[in-house]
Amino acid sequence: MKKIFTLVLSLTALSGFSAYALDYTLLTSPNDVLAHSTETMAGARDAFEAVLNNEAATDEEKTTAMQDYEKKSNPKPGYAYDMTFMLSYTSVTETNKGAYTQARLAEAWSCDISGITLGQDDALKVQSTDKAGIYMRLYNNSTPSPLQAEESYGKFALYQTVELAAGCYQLEARAFLAGLASAATLSAGDAADSEPLIGGGVLKPCEARFSMADASEIKLGFKRNSKAGKPTTIAFTD
Repeated sequence: MKKIFTLVLSLTALSGFSAYALDYTLLTSPNDVLAHSTETMAGARDAFEAVLNNEAATDEEKTTAMQDYEKKSNPKPGYAYDMTFMLSYTSVTETNKGAYTQARLAEAWSCDISGITLGQDDALKVQSTDKAGIYMRLYNNSTPSPLQAEESYGKFALYQTVELAAGCYQLEARAFLAGLASAATLSAGDAADSEPLIGGGVLKPCEARFSMADASEIKLGFKRNSKAGKPTTIAFTD
């Protein structure tokens, strides 16, 4: 089964045995993934092993084969996969911030709230402060802000859609909310919400754990909850 980890955004897949335990081992190398997994699609393991046994295969090719295999297999009890590769533009740093243009962010991220157009008017961009460090943030400066509008309650303010296999997952991020604390959550579709995001201008860890009975698409990101008020910014990374 799978675990989703961090929004810098991180996505991790867990075995059913360890899905909600703290003592699991995260599998990161192709050989470790092969050794501690079972296929869920016939032929997936043989195809992956063939790449690993090919002396001409590059490290990049082995990593690509591992990621394809992880979508078609489960980690054994006590182990987990890092599925972050299924998400785009999730962790911003001083080194890679030049790649995080508004246009590229708008290609990866979506918004269900009317009045917010990603890629325009500084709605989604990289920000940096002495207090919080560097992060991405969703912002809207119109009056009233669409983030506070009642019709946005329960809608995703910022998300990516991925197709996940059946399994157990954990979605994690570091985030804070400006304008009004507690008015948004880190969420996995309708399956799970984190505790409400706090204010204060400092990135804090948040997580949402959930399971998928069948393979399907799901929205992963930040949801505007039903708390009335004036949230102006959702800041996040990892």
